[in-house]
Amino acid sequence: MSFYLMATMVVTMLSTAIAIGLYNLRHMDRALKIVLLLLFVSLSSEILGIYAAYRFRNNIPVYNTYSIIEATLVCLYFNELFLVKKRKWIGNILAGIIFLSGIAYHLAYHPNNATSSIFLTIEGFLTIIFCLTYIYKTALGVMPRRYQHIWISLVFLVYWTLTMLNWVSYDYLTIALPKHKWIIDHIIFLTSLLTNLCFTILFIRLPYLNLRHGSA
Repeated sequence: MSFYLMATMVVTMLSTAIAIGLYNLRHMDRALKIVLLLLFVSLSSEILGIYAAYRFRNNIPVYNTYSIIEATLVCLYFNELFLVKKRKWIGNILAGIIFLSGIAYHLAYHPNNATSSIFLTIEGFLTIIFCLTYIYKTALGVMPRRYQHIWISLVFLVYWTLTMLNWVSYDYLTIALPKHKWIIDHIIFLTSLLTNLCFTILFIRLPYLNLRHGSA
């Protein structure tokens, strides 16, 4: 399967999730709207990535820029879940630090033809910690059970766990099994596709979740 076909499928799934999310926008709290914004930024990066790959034969700067915005929005999302109103400035400051440090790292130390593995690793670990903390606190009853956010946390958790496992094994497997590199590429593609499918299903079910379990 070619890069362009895989990218087109991801764009289609993202567009579907965003369209359904916009349709159910009135059922969303601030945190869910941040997730919807994250999907829109992801869609924009995929479209720009396809264009950059075709026009410049290098779409890495697009995805490196997206990773900075993604990490910032993830911080803002969990800030909405964790903190009471009078302390939300803490999460906002963390998001600002992530954004500025990401820009500084890319401008000062990172070339435009290589994936920013260090920044992505930090983002991945940070997101996994956020997800586990939220799920743990919800299970203990420390935080209210807002099921839509539990599902989103699980989606983020599975996505980033699989993504980081792919990164860890990618270099080794591409060297040890160069003829089977396409398998690894397809696993990465399927991880992205299934994640967007999960968001689509969640947005479809959102009115039902709010009705049965209470709006977040």
